[in-house]
Amino acid sequence: MSVSFVTPIKALSSVGFSIGDIAAITGAGRAVGTWIKAKYIDQALLEIADVKDFLPRRSLVNTAELDERWSKDLSIFQDGRLLPLQSQDIKSILKGSSYDGFTWFMTLLTAALTAGTSEECKRWVLLEILSERCDHDEGKEYLLHDADRNFEAWCSIATTRKIIEAARRSWTRLERDGTHQPGLIPFADRQELKRFFLWLTGAGEGGEHSREFRTASSDTISIALVLHDLGLAQLQVVPSLEDVLDSQLAVILDESRVSHGPAESRPKRRGICINMINLEEAISLWPGTAMQNNRRREVFLSAYQSVADVSINAAQLISGNMLSREDFQPLYALEYIQQGRLPEMVSKFCTEYLVGPSHSAGQALNRIVSGWALSETAKHQVLDAAVLLNPELAGEQLAELQIFVTGYYYGLLRPLIDTSRMSVVEAFASWTWNDMEIFQVLRSGRKLHGEPKIPNDEKHRPMAVNHLERTFILKLAAYLFAGATIEQIRNVRRGCCGVKGKFILLDRTLMGDADDISKICQFSLLDIDGTCLPSNSLGLLVAGGQDLAGIKSINERDSKQLNEIVLHASVPDFTSLIEPKWGHDLNAPMITYRRRGRIIHRCDPEAVFNAVFAASSITDVYYGTEGQFRRAKKLSRSTSRSDNEIVLAVPVELEEFDGEKVPLLIQGVGSDSTPLCVATNNLPKIRSCIATIYCQDTSESIHLAHLRKRPNGCSDQALIVDLDSCQVIVK
Repeated sequence: MSVSFVTPIKALSSVGFSIGDIAAITGAGRAVGTWIKAKYIDQALLEIADVKDFLPRRSLVNTAELDERWSKDLSIFQDGRLLPLQSQDIKSILKGSSYDGFTWFMTLLTAALTAGTSEECKRWVLLEILSERCDHDEGKEYLLHDADRNFEAWCSIATTRKIIEAARRSWTRLERDGTHQPGLIPFADRQELKRFFLWLTGAGEGGEHSREFRTASSDTISIALVLHDLGLAQLQVVPSLEDVLDSQLAVILDESRVSHGPAESRPKRRGICINMINLEEAISLWPGTAMQNNRRREVFLSAYQSVADVSINAAQLISGNMLSREDFQPLYALEYIQQGRLPEMVSKFCTEYLVGPSHSAGQALNRIVSGWALSETAKHQVLDAAVLLNPELAGEQLAELQIFVTGYYYGLLRPLIDTSRMSVVEAFASWTWNDMEIFQVLRSGRKLHGEPKIPNDEKHRPMAVNHLERTFILKLAAYLFAGATIEQIRNVRRGCCGVKGKFILLDRTLMGDADDISKICQFSLLDIDGTCLPSNSLGLLVAGGQDLAGIKSINERDSKQLNEIVLHASVPDFTSLIEPKWGHDLNAPMITYRRRGRIIHRCDPEAVFNAVFAASSITDVYYGTEGQFRRAKKLSRSTSRSDNEIVLAVPVELEEFDGEKVPLLIQGVGSDSTPLCVATNNLPKIRSCIATIYCQDTSESIHLAHLRKRPNGCSDQALIVDLDSCQVIVK
């Protein structure tokens, strides 16, 4: 191993990265390309594929300037957060990681394409320009088999050095300025990008001595402007060749190159940048007049606000039986105020595409439909066509129905999206205007059995509950916030805990700090280097199950009053890392908890969800056709013991969990056994880890939860795990 490869690893270790952190960052054991491996992967590509003199324009890429410019800030993810690094640490980490002109050029191209195209289009263009420079079939075959590692490495460099972040800013600015149309460059326009990039390398029209590139594509002009912003200073977009110096390369918008033959329908431009503070701004990009867009924003906001009477909470479906094997499926319970009388088709539309026929949403949609300048029969036909996914449905009515359901689900899901770990808080949606794709995505989710009529709320309004699968919420959130593709959406199955789209969306439990009901309902939106996350070829993170910790019998010891069991104030929280399932499936992610570097537990996100759900709440239970439904509700003090009763517990120290062990004091079986107590100072990773360790047998914890009362002296935030032999209090 060369010294230059070892240097960043040693530097990472010196600033607090564990061996596990470094293994994840370098992609150890996985066939992925990372920023640390990029130099060597690129050398192999150039040698094996025999790509001759890829960049004859020697002055196009100034490696020294690029090294200097893109070495001032790094985006490195550690312990569930972006690590703040001092300039001296950055210099140490990047020492020996300077890149040649080829790697820098391809990194900038990758960043620009990431900002302006789909993943499919980006891969096609990169592969084509490499293949064009390869003179023999063996090299082209090598590219087909192994070039994806190079693409990943270039993307890893661009993400880690925040080049992609800059490219997105530039692309969005050009969209606002009207230089290009809203959305991503359609895949159908890929050939013009290929032609431009080949010219840029010196292999296109006129060879390396050609100084001008003419195009009728505003998208190609925009990509050229992004590349200029990123550091290809020699590249200039100008009206004519006379406007540039002899040393510069000119990109010229030449509308005479447009074909004057029969007009062809232009492909739709998918992809919308989402302002997470003012989500309705995305509707302003819709084609139309100012009056139309004002109306559309009103539709969006009315739908967004109509979810106010819908509460979303953690739930669980228990199926099977204890004699065979019970299954515990994470769900969301959606409780809403039932609607009054509405037109039949409005009610049908709400039932088909919303979480249920809630009062506020039904009234909001009815007001919108009533405003259409159509006969009652025509309104009925429009709603019926939407419900039936009629592809011929078009026009302003389709636009308003699409905007309504989009606004509705942004309002419903926004509280579930954790953006606290993003360097720039923004999102990316896969939808486009006047399109029925979002209705198809909504159809892909199964709405589970609703509970029968539940008691009215405090205002005597009739309430109802529906349950949605967690995988469906992940699909929808990835589509609306992370720019996931339809192929990714279609392949999300139970066990999937994350999607790598334009951004990365992960189950919040993977962050290691999901220690209460609200957090286990959330997803984390990230703009980090995705190569450190184990995933399959589609960019889906599919969990690999959890390791079972062994039982550790602890010595008998004196019990203490609950309020006397405390953790020393200086004790740090556990660390957590998303690691591959070593030795089994290197593409399957697991959460690994450590205490001062020593392993405590490995588990998957579903195990954390089920453990925190079982340990944190008193639940309503409903027996439906699919099985037993449980949903969380707020704790009631009436379930506690008498305030005058002193509760004793046996303290368990954190070091007793070292080595993936479950500390248990063997006691007589029964509800009066002395509880165990683990003090955590409310440190979230310790809480979620300890609860998950003790809840390995979820079925035992679930079925015993309603038999024991919550001990007096426990705060509402305390996690209470019910085992056959005793209770465990995580306080």
